[in-house]
Amino acid sequence: MNIYAPDYYPDFKCKADRCQHSCCVGWEIDIDRDTAERYLNAEGELGRRLSRSISYEGGIFHFLLGKDEKCPFLNERGLCDIIIAKGDGWLCDICRLHPRYNCFFSERTEMGVGLACEAAAELIVSAEHKVKLVCFECGEEEQSIPAPEEAEVFALRDKAISVLQNRKIGLFDRFGKAMSLLGEAEPRFSDSELYGLLCQLECLDPEWRKMIGMLLYSGEKGETYLTSESEIPFEQLAVYFIYRYMAEGIMQGEGAERMAFCFLGVRIIMLISALLGGVEDKGRIAEVARMYSAEVEYS
Repeated sequence: MNIYAPDYYPDFKCKADRCQHSCCVGWEIDIDRDTAERYLNAEGELGRRLSRSISYEGGIFHFLLGKDEKCPFLNERGLCDIIIAKGDGWLCDICRLHPRYNCFFSERTEMGVGLACEAAAELIVSAEHKVKLVCFECGEEEQSIPAPEEAEVFALRDKAISVLQNRKIGLFDRFGKAMSLLGEAEPRFSDSELYGLLCQLECLDPEWRKMIGMLLYSGEKGETYLTSESEIPFEQLAVYFIYRYMAEGIMQGEGAERMAFCFLGVRIIMLISALLGGVEDKGRIAEVARMYSAEVEYS
């Protein structure tokens, strides 16, 4: 089994106590059964804390969140008491893996880091080069050959990513050319229509509601916000979405829908970033991308 990931994958590192949007706050944290058994059989003060902090509902173990929906083991310094006491090996699966994700195919596993993580968003947006998909574990022999139908899908996705990385043409023209690979045109929405669409979704953070409200006063400038230099962070976001969702989408018979979702997300992130002060600040883009991911992609 080969393991693939974007070339920036090894550069990811959790920001721990420096993170402004900790994944240990506001998210329900499920605990895999093996780790739950270890926790419930732990001894000493840590064991007593673990026993008091775990609930079992609907066949699933999870931590009981405390004040402000914080994990009970997130201390005042923004660090994990379980790691401090026992090391990373004592983390449950979701805490150990997040924000990493896996997509499984017949002869390969594709990995990446999810945009809802602050550190991952900054890593993705800050890349200047044309991101490549790299085989990090290819086995001792030749790389496994995917099934014919999967090989076609990967080849089509590679072509779409190549189109998205053609910096000789404007980014939104690239979106149209990528959609044409699937015989479809990119759906277009006015800014006010985007506002109406996003307002129908559950809102997790009141700040997001304020952000999408700005779409009503955008002046419908849309694509005029970007220049050739400011396109690169949004190119990286488009490649992230296509890499993560296109192959699986085609195999499920919804390739065009998945691609349209990818490009719509990039447009929303671009518009909100522009309305917040411009598209030159990668830190701002990363934060908007993170919030979009938490509110839409992951919700």
